[in-house]
Amino acid sequence: MLSLDIDEVVVGHCRHAINFAFDNQLSIVVNSDFKVHSYEPQEQQFASKIWQLSMLGKVLFSDIPVVIDLNKKFLVHQPRLRTSIRCGKVHLFSLERVLLDGHYYEVDYYRVIDWFDVRGPSQALLEVYPPQDSFRAIQSFETKRLDQKTLKRDVFVEQHLQEEDLQSLDYSDTATRQKLSKIISSTADGLNLRLWKRDVYPIEKPFYFMLEL
Repeated sequence: MLSLDIDEVVVGHCRHAINFAFDNQLSIVVNSDFKVHSYEPQEQQFASKIWQLSMLGKVLFSDIPVVIDLNKKFLVHQPRLRTSIRCGKVHLFSLERVLLDGHYYEVDYYRVIDWFDVRGPSQALLEVYPPQDSFRAIQSFETKRLDQKTLKRDVFVEQHLQEEDLQSLDYSDTATRQKLSKIISSTADGLNLRLWKRDVYPIEKPFYFMLEL
């Protein structure tokens, strides 16, 4: 077992955790993948701050731990290694993969992003469409797929759904495609949408707890 001695440690993966660690130059244990996407400017900001912290030796693990046990001791479990961290304070911004009596991981909602390949005169698509109903973001973007010789535009739509919505036909990728087709038909006719993939990100309820060990 490896042992580390550090005064204060941040545990989390949200922007609040990253900013707190960066602003205070504290060590951080990143306990999950970042829930931001490549189309968001926050992704570059996250990457820049994490890179700067890692250059200072403040990112304690390159891989996401399997379990972080904060009951009595600060133990970080990885597939082939267990690390004990002796510290005075833990700034806890997330309970994902965390064991702490009396505190439990809770999902607030699911970020669902459906990506569609567009067949037809996609250059007529607007870059951004106004949000409608459950669609929080509708954007098109330039793309060059292997089956095309020139740049075209594809499109994605983002929704924030509850767990029961994920099982509902009303929010399926098929229903999403049909709704989106009606929206974009106002600016571009003769387009056919084909689902490329659906990304689903569980978003944790906002959380902060300062633990003294």
